[in-house]
Amino acid sequence: CACEQLCLEHYAAGCRSWVYLDLVDAEGEADHTHQMCYLQTGAEMRTGSHPVAGFVSGAIGPVLTGFSTVTTPAYNTVFSLSVLGAGLPASANNQRVKLVPAAGGCDAAQPRSVAEPECATASICSGTPTAATSSANTFTVRAAPADGAGSFGVCYCAGTEACAEAWQWTRVPGVLAVPEAPFCFAPREAVRSSGFDFELAGDAATNSNWRVKFVQVG
Repeated sequence: CACEQLCLEHYAAGCRSWVYLDLVDAEGEADHTHQMCYLQTGAEMRTGSHPVAGFVSGAIGPVLTGFSTVTTPAYNTVFSLSVLGAGLPASANNQRVKLVPAAGGCDAAQPRSVAEPECATASICSGTPTAATSSANTFTVRAAPADGAGSFGVCYCAGTEACAEAWQWTRVPGVLAVPEAPFCFAPREAVRSSGFDFELAGDAATNSNWRVKFVQVG
């Protein structure tokens, strides 16, 4: 445990795996003890017991360092989000990601403005990675934020156990910003069945070709 902890403490210097030697041999009339901890920058070749007595090795992880996007997130548009770190599971079967309000924890429910991934509860979400390595796992995300709620936290579940409880999710460092809707509207007066005026605002050079229609929600 101490050797693994030492590797974690030297993560920024490049440590990714460790080998621990605990060997006792006879030297004269007294036993002689060898105890060494080797820190490695690459993945370990073997986890657990070694063919050589006294050696034990392992890898750190998962360690989450942040996330990245290939393209700039856009309103209600699918984009790829990669969770970055070390010792991430290379299997894409059980890992999950979800978005939460920026100020919230991973026990929070995913906002309704997030369309992908889909979540049945605050802790049960669908959507496996589209690509997975020990240093990056990539997921598909789509969000349509409104009312100033375009900042999200990213939560990750490594999938070593079924992702079904809040404690299995970990907050990834950083805040994800997704632009709000390019257009918004607000009534200028009370809404009446006989008609009412409203204001539509958006980021466009001209409104000469704008058209509007109303649709029922829900």
